Amino acid sequence: MWWLGQREFLSPGDLGAVNELYSSELLLTSVETSGAQFLQYEDGYFKIEYPKDSRIDGPFTVGDKYSVFFTPSVIEFIDPVGVDVIDVPSPTTLEDYVSEKKLLQERIIDQDLINTTEKRMTINNISAIELRHNHIFQETPSVWATTYLLDDSTIYTIAYDIFEHDLDEKSTAVLNHMVNSFEINK
Repeated sequence: MWWLGQREFLSPGDLGAVNELYSSELLLTSVETSGAQFLQYEDGYFKIEYPKDSRIDGPFTVGDKYSVFFTPSVIEFIDPVGVDVIDVPSPTTLEDYVSEKKLLQERIIDQDLINTTEKRMTINNISAIELRHNHIFQETPSVWATTYLLDDSTIYTIAYDIFEHDLDEKSTAVLNHMVNSFEINK
């Protein structure tokens, strides 16, 4: 069962119905980035544009986290683009949450961490922070990027992990488009 604040419970049996319901709401957009055509995913929590040829996994709920994963076929990922919706206790600030996650992620990467950068941004009029961990995975330079947004007492994250050599102009444009298209549904 999933529980997200004031939202309803979802049982594993409900997931098929949710997927069926929302798959009928996918809309073809007129946006094209680096030759990629985008569709729009929308559920009760958020909207995001993703490449037309992507595989969508989810939604899933594990504990207090609601997740949907997007795997564009045009990009090789270590971990695909994941969007998480997480209820957090009030008062939680975006800065405090990101600071805590930064320390946790750096401990996970441990000695394979090269460096971490933090970038403030605004996505559809909501303040966001991107953490970008450059690290070594399977002896190859890699990037683990997570963008965090806070709305009321809900954190939204958009994350992916990719080998640095796969982060070319096209994949960067696609990933930036996905992140910048993100909208919270209220």
